[in-house]
Amino acid sequence: MGTSGEDDCEARAREEPASDEKPAMIGSLVLFGASGDLAGRYLLPALAALLDAGRLPHGFALLCASREDYDDESFRRHAAERLRQHASHVPAGAREALVASLRYRSVDLTDADSVARVVEAAAHDGTPSARTALATASTA
Repeated sequence: MGTSGEDDCEARAREEPASDEKPAMIGSLVLFGASGDLAGRYLLPALAALLDAGRLPHGFALLCASREDYDDESFRRHAAERLRQHASHVPAGAREALVASLRYRSVDLTDADSVARVVEAAAHDGTPSARTALATASTA
């Protein structure tokens, strides 16, 4: 007989209904370093693929931040081009839906107030449970 913790896990597994529906991972994300190579080659394409697979909920919000002086529309154009280059395997509709969900804020990661303003923007836009990802270049 296993430990009580193992028994609890097994009991929960038996109680949870089997379903083909894939649960949404997160409802919102703040992506620092969003204009960089890592984001353009990997993170944005991965998010588009998750959206296509139904793993991101309707209304998913992505707040992108980097040091460049974009506005929402100019960053959406930048992101659409990166997705065209690096996510051609993802259906166009999913790429377009991801781009439509993007908002952008300029940030200086060396300034705590600047970072706080981005995090506050996510919270004030109705995404208080936003997750944060850092895709920034290392400095030596």
